[in-house]
Amino acid sequence: MFVLLPSSVFSAALRIDRRRCVVALLHLSARLHLQESIPQHRSTLNLVQSDQMNRVLFFLTLITATSVPVTFLTGLWGMNFV
Repeated sequence: MFVLLPSSVFSAALRIDRRRCVVALLHLSARLHLQESIPQHRSTLNLVQSDQMNRVLFFLTLITATSVPVTFLTGLWGMNFV
């Protein structure tokens, strides 16, 4: 036996389902947008890491450039004048 429900009950149920579908689609769209932006974020991170590594290597190069001549002169004078 079928019970006929008023059409307002069906329209309310459809509205709720539509809202759930819209919310689900918005969440899905946000996730897809995040997945599309991951390579951009990775490249930005790589650039930041590369810049930091370049700064460290520049500092180490300066230390090496100043210490090698001093070490060479110390070795030269130590061998010849002792």
